[in-house]
Amino acid sequence: MRFSGRLAFVAIAISSIASGSSPVLASPQGTAAIAQSIGMCERATQGGRMVFLSNAQVYFGAFDVGTTKALSNLPDLIKRYAKTGARSAVDAPSLFLRFSAPNGETWSVIRAKTFTCDVVATGFRGSESDQDVLNEMTRNGWVLVKSVPPAVPNGLTQYLLTKMLPASGDPTYGIRAHIKSMGFADSLANGVQMEIDLVAGQLSSRQTQNP
Repeated sequence: MRFSGRLAFVAIAISSIASGSSPVLASPQGTAAIAQSIGMCERATQGGRMVFLSNAQVYFGAFDVGTTKALSNLPDLIKRYAKTGARSAVDAPSLFLRFSAPNGETWSVIRAKTFTCDVVATGFRGSESDQDVLNEMTRNGWVLVKSVPPAVPNGLTQYLLTKMLPASGDPTYGIRAHIKSMGFADSLANGVQMEIDLVAGQLSSRQTQNP
């Protein structure tokens, strides 16, 4: 699978959904919260102006401004993730969106320079499943390309999904999502339970690359 990144990033504008838009759940359930994080990452990988969902808690910059919190207020788990992520040495995350659910939370971790975005799910205690997330992504236009079962019991499971973007004008242009999941067991709730790496680019006709 081949990806070619865009060369420029259009500044992200912080704004909320207009009052006449479709209603957004104030406290979405776990799978819905993960789906919202994925949706925000989809937009981030394409550059341009982003409209934030009204229930997203935004972390950006060095100071609290209105309802936007400074990066120093991020939870320790997300701070560590931001420092150790695969692309962090090249492009440190600059914007974080938190979506809360009654049984956990999920984050969109956005890197502006490389047009990449990660979804991080944590705090869930057995109420979600990998299949719930895959089903929701399929309903939103994603196609499962490959899955890799864990090498050891209760180990890491991986999935590769793609979503084409016909509105781009390029029939080969789309988004790849690489999911790494430890599952949503109660015993894993204090760590990263699921990580989804999203990147946009040209997708080759052979979509068989290992995650």
